[in-house]
Amino acid sequence: MGRVGETVKSAQKGIDYSTEKHQQGDNSDKLGWRYGPKEKGDLSVTGWFIMGLKSAKVAGLKVNQASFDGAIKFLDSVEQKGNAGDVYGGNRYGYMDPNSVSHRRTAIGNLCRQFLGWKREDLQGGVEWFVQQGGVPNWGGAGGEVDLYYWYYGTLCVFQQGGDLWKKWNEALKKALTENQRKGGDEDGSWDQVGAYSEYWGRVGQTALACLCLEVYYRYLPLYK
Repeated sequence: MGRVGETVKSAQKGIDYSTEKHQQGDNSDKLGWRYGPKEKGDLSVTGWFIMGLKSAKVAGLKVNQASFDGAIKFLDSVEQKGNAGDVYGGNRYGYMDPNSVSHRRTAIGNLCRQFLGWKREDLQGGVEWFVQQGGVPNWGGAGGEVDLYYWYYGTLCVFQQGGDLWKKWNEALKKALTENQRKGGDEDGSWDQVGAYSEYWGRVGQTALACLCLEVYYRYLPLYK
């Protein structure tokens, strides 16, 4: 199937807006992204933009290299480095600075590093750390352990990292989601509004994120061979 000219043109306009109008800074001073144009970046919003730019580049659209360079500088600014006694070697990330580290943000930061070309072995400690802190997916009693924000980024990141950690994560994810999908009735096929942040995105958002987690095998080719 060929490329649709109007679709390509519209997608390119979206990318150009993202890099030239919305990203903080200009030219060599570019950094991250937030909700409004040119605002000081945060890791959550910047993560979405990096995934978008990576997908655009893979699809053959033109992406300003300065935007990728700026994204790297932003990640550097929110990364908490490891010290000599740190068995995980750093690679932990905060929201708008390195002092607000969490397992969710570290999943986002390491995924972004993967997309931006970092070596698997250089990220292994950071990935192991966020899984150790946040755990593998687990539904819990009445959905009390559900955290699809974390599961989404964690699934994408651990999938790319591969190995035994991915096998453990993948089995837990499939069990948590397939065993708790609604069966029968008007809500058949959806996932209930339970767990972290679910009050913000509702049943539709909860279901969309669950589907995206289960589609990780098809959405991105492995970055590491």
